[in-house]
Amino acid sequence: MEPSDITSFLQAALAPDEIVKFLFRAWLIIVGLFWNTWAVLAQRWQTRRWKQTPDAVHPYFTRGRNFIVTGPTSGIGKETAKELALCGANVVLACRDVSAGQKVLSEIKKEGKKHKVEVNVEVVHLDLRSFMSVRAFAHEWEQRGQPLHCLINNAGVFIRGLNWAPITEEGFEEHFQVNFLAPALLSLLLLPSLLQGAPSRIVNITSEGHKLVTTVDLEGMRRGKGKHWYAWSMFGAYCQSKLASTIFSIELHRRLPSTAHTEVVAMHPGFCGTEGIRNFLWVVQWFYKALGPLLGIFLTCNEGARGPLFAATSPVVVAQARRLRALQSRKGPYYNAGGYAETVGPQAQDPRLAAELWDETMHILNLPTDYVERKVSAHLKSRPETAGREAEMIEAEAMNVTLPEENTGWSRLVGYVPQSWFKWVKWVKWL
Repeated sequence: MEPSDITSFLQAALAPDEIVKFLFRAWLIIVGLFWNTWAVLAQRWQTRRWKQTPDAVHPYFTRGRNFIVTGPTSGIGKETAKELALCGANVVLACRDVSAGQKVLSEIKKEGKKHKVEVNVEVVHLDLRSFMSVRAFAHEWEQRGQPLHCLINNAGVFIRGLNWAPITEEGFEEHFQVNFLAPALLSLLLLPSLLQGAPSRIVNITSEGHKLVTTVDLEGMRRGKGKHWYAWSMFGAYCQSKLASTIFSIELHRRLPSTAHTEVVAMHPGFCGTEGIRNFLWVVQWFYKALGPLLGIFLTCNEGARGPLFAATSPVVVAQARRLRALQSRKGPYYNAGGYAETVGPQAQDPRLAAELWDETMHILNLPTDYVERKVSAHLKSRPETAGREAEMIEAEAMNVTLPEENTGWSRLVGYVPQSWFKWVKWVKWL
């Protein structure tokens, strides 16, 4: 960032008519820093109910169902795909490096033999740095004519550095395309298959980092030069891409009617010691590798997979998602590492920003703004009545659950404890 750019930014930010906005954005970032710090410290407490990864898998929404997992060659994606396969799901490993995907496939088959479980897994090429590759992948799946029951958009990048990230062949900043645009395109193109597989889900792996920025600089993401001060760093670009992904998840879920029986869920899997830390500053890497295990606050990849598995298979998620849709709420569905529903940051609830992001995204992806409505309308017209009733029966049978208490107020501050624990505090009703 040049000195003149810093001066221009300060002059604009501290202008009388902008001072309130400046202070509000600063407040949002301070609160975001607090919640991110607390999320790291509390995640062990939040995930205490799961002794091992299979505990987070609900077999009713797994056996014989079709799952697509992006970024399955390492980290959380690999563990998620493995557990789904071992629980009887048909899993597609959608990866950029096919040879690495074949290695994971061999590992999953060995695990299957070890546990005497027949696994059904295949590897398909998908490069999120290329829209052409995304469209080819979606077209190949559509040609099969098979229903899709769950798409887990797990793949993502974090690139180390203080300057702007590389630009993709489509001309977009890499974080923005790989973490947001390409998964959004994949979700939309696979929507007909998801509607066919109803009840179905889209699980977008996002991050608490979405609370560390206040908006999505669409112009900056496209041209590789941001007008907001935090957009000049790689970390800022990463957080903006996660904010965009979170907003898009909520907006897509809001646009899908309950009759579609397709839920869209955003999930923060926790802070894990994945291979993604190789792009962090050496001090941060040392903290993760040395102090992390010593303090016991970071999750392993296997532990980090429990949240996505819960979001992809739990009937509780369906019940909560349908309730939020009925309320037309912009607070979620959003889950933390412990599988508890949380409220997204205020910046992700802004209806004006959501509308702008949706319109610009659909323009970039060369899709009509009413694409979702068109696909749903066409599907409902051609869908047999028996298919709709079957989806309702499956949901009704699996959703015979009692919704847990909201993870808000003091219960959120301490990680997660029932609100009933705070009944002795007379003013808890205002929290």
